Amino acid sequence: MKKRLSIDARGAVLEAATTEAARRGDDYIGSEHLLLATLARPEGVAAAALGTDLAAARRGLALLDEQALAGLGIEVDIARFDPHDRPRSTSRPRFTSGAKHVLHRAVIEAKREDATVITTRHLLLGVLGAEPPDAAVTLLGHLRCDLDAARATLAPSGVEAE
Repeated sequence: MKKRLSIDARGAVLEAATTEAARRGDDYIGSEHLLLATLARPEGVAAAALGTDLAAARRGLALLDEQALAGLGIEVDIARFDPHDRPRSTSRPRFTSGAKHVLHRAVIEAKREDATVITTRHLLLGVLGAEPPDAAVTLLGHLRCDLDAARATLAPSGVEAE
């Protein structure tokens, strides 16, 4: 699939998502990292379609982490947590099943349009195709993004949004 990704999408998948995972101290790439990667380009389609930005999404994800830990009886201030304090793996992060699902949906979206490459827009459509309890979908719900409006905004002319 790497060869089918546009330069922009390849950067989002292989570089920005990896950077977001490392920034959070995660040793995997999940759908939430792919979402953050699409938002990393302020001039890109993701921020406009979702009505949010990277900083808000990062804060929202940190708050969700805090809430999940509090649910387990662990009180931590994520804003003060430094993920760089923990040992880092030297291997490339693995993709979670949620991230693989997003990539698969991106391929389907590109094929539906007869596109020759998978773009960042297709990746975002792949994120929007996920269902709860997927981490990216949970984050988008927390941010109160209108997913139907985002799908409509991202749908190319002549192709109906699902």
